[in-house]
Amino acid sequence: MVSFIQLAPSLESMKKAVPLSPIEQRWRRKHRHDCSHNTTGPHCGQCLPGFYGDATEGGADDCRRCPCPLTESSNSFSPTCVLESSGQVLCDQCQDGYTGMNCERCASGFYGNPQVVGGACVRCECNGNVDISEAGHCDTVTGECLRCLGNTGGHHCEVCRPGYYGDAIYEKNCRECRCDVVGAVSGVCDVTTGQCVCQENVTGRTCDRCQSGFFGLQSGRGCQACGCSQWGSLSESCDNEGRCQCVVGVAGDKCDHCSHGYYGFHGDGCKGSHSEHTHTHTHTSCDCNRTAGSSAHQCNLTSGQCPCREGFSGRSCDQCAPGHHSYPACTACGCDVAGTKAEFCNATLGVCNCQSGECVCKAGVSGRRCEECVSGRFGLSAENPDGCSQCFCSGLSEDCEEQEGLTRVPVSHTTNTHHLRLMGPLYWKLPQQFRGNQLLSYGGVLSYTVTFYAEDGSGLANQEPQVLIRGGTLRKLVIYTDVVAPSNGVMTQHDISLMEVPHHEGNSGNSQISNITMETAVEAEEVERSEVKRGVARLIESCMCPHGYAGLSCQGCLHHTSGPSCSVCAPGFYGRVRGSISDCSLCACPLLNNSFSATCEPDGALGDFRCTACRHGYEGRYCERCSVGYYGNPSSPGGVCSTCKCSQWGSLNPLCDHVTGQCECKAGVKGQLCDGCEERHVMEGGACVCE
Repeated sequence: MVSFIQLAPSLESMKKAVPLSPIEQRWRRKHRHDCSHNTTGPHCGQCLPGFYGDATEGGADDCRRCPCPLTESSNSFSPTCVLESSGQVLCDQCQDGYTGMNCERCASGFYGNPQVVGGACVRCECNGNVDISEAGHCDTVTGECLRCLGNTGGHHCEVCRPGYYGDAIYEKNCRECRCDVVGAVSGVCDVTTGQCVCQENVTGRTCDRCQSGFFGLQSGRGCQACGCSQWGSLSESCDNEGRCQCVVGVAGDKCDHCSHGYYGFHGDGCKGSHSEHTHTHTHTSCDCNRTAGSSAHQCNLTSGQCPCREGFSGRSCDQCAPGHHSYPACTACGCDVAGTKAEFCNATLGVCNCQSGECVCKAGVSGRRCEECVSGRFGLSAENPDGCSQCFCSGLSEDCEEQEGLTRVPVSHTTNTHHLRLMGPLYWKLPQQFRGNQLLSYGGVLSYTVTFYAEDGSGLANQEPQVLIRGGTLRKLVIYTDVVAPSNGVMTQHDISLMEVPHHEGNSGNSQISNITMETAVEAEEVERSEVKRGVARLIESCMCPHGYAGLSCQGCLHHTSGPSCSVCAPGFYGRVRGSISDCSLCACPLLNNSFSATCEPDGALGDFRCTACRHGYEGRYCERCSVGYYGNPSSPGGVCSTCKCSQWGSLNPLCDHVTGQCECKAGVKGQLCDGCEERHVMEGGACVCE
């Protein structure tokens, strides 16, 4: 957070001749008088507007120019000021856009530095992509917009944020890139056109298909050439499995040899026993009526491709299509893409192959169609290499399921950018709203923007983890994924998946962090009218907890118990935990509804206890009486202990009655605080004396 220290103006600076402001000039024309030294009034006993001090002293420097925040007219942003009893000057009419005792800071929605000569606060320009009623929506020093809405970003919310594209200024239609997870290099696309950066030989806005003449998108390494024979194929294109379209009489994935019953592979294809010859062409019979998979007898006159029924493929429809099995029946496998091993699936077609009708499931998935999680796992997901996540349940249960009815919403923190010079591995501690119980954020995304400046001008990778997350009663450490070493001076957004994977960062000499956002989950009905929801919340477990435990992950104890095994009473309760709902009783220190100790512990006879953290001013086994120097009756409902406030001049000592608060008065003095004289006594010399 950038801060400024306002130093009180020196006497010498006050003596400098400073031009009168327009307000001061108008005042002097309206109230003509013979007063000097910046005073006014019938007896010149007041300071002019824009000045402060005690004009009754008669000195030349009694009325000094208001420092609001400077005494220069260019930096005076309040026409008046007052001198408070504390000796501080308060500028009491700061102009719009200024705030602080001396109008020394820019108010929310404005930026600048009014504490330098010529500096002023101007309105932040965020292109209508912030909530101007929300405090802190822009940096009050740099003007950087901090809480961009509508998936926008940039210094002025003028572009779509990484991972989105569109027109952030006029159309305000920033849409998600949705780059193909296997065909694109990353999830970031061109902020204007939405074009994703494709792997080699991959095309399409989202990089979702191979270029003509290439196949194998699902490899994740780009597409490879089809390699179709220029003599035996109809074109250079092939299907998703690399099979080329052959001319009649030619076979093979690459169309590089003759089919059964054909011969003479050359530039015009192959000749066969079913051929009919003309002067210029060789015609081969379709053979569509010979297979179970063809829906008609006539094939394509150029390619020879027969029209196949659903579930069949091949030129003559003589084989099963992807996702089907057991020719000539070609029954649909029906495998769940999320639960089936990736090597058996075609993500583009959304189908998976099977072996004799049995789908090949991922490690954490079961069922004939790989449609359900095995025992001890939950949350079937295509992105999970194992299909389902292991139940955590705080190690207390292996029986869980995915919590339903939740929606992802963002939690954000975008106050002033922080600047630090780093001398070693240092970590940002996230604000309070990102800490504590965050079970509902599991499976979501933690986003933040970081800018790094290296002293040597480069970013050097090291092995320091970038994000450290501790959780649970054991404060277990979770470490996250690698990121590319940052470029010097470049603002970078990181999106961290809130799941357990390894992670390291780049080294830096100076850095900033801002725009922190974390996705969490709430009940769906809570955000039905909200514009910030981000779809269904996944990967949040709901465990079947053993007796004595509660919470989505069995992370909480029931019946006012605590500890790793819920075997002791929680703070504020006492007793011995034996498994009953009434084992732990509320501490009464001294009353249940009037307690002055946060903790207590069993002590003495069965069922008795001792309060162990009496507040200051309370004492006793149950904090039932007031300490010396305090008075009251905490043992009565609503009773508290208050500090004795005996008069220093009228009481014999600072102590008072521990119940009534009556102080012990000197002779001739009366009152509970000994702060008044008795009848026929007067104050004289700091004491009450008889008249």
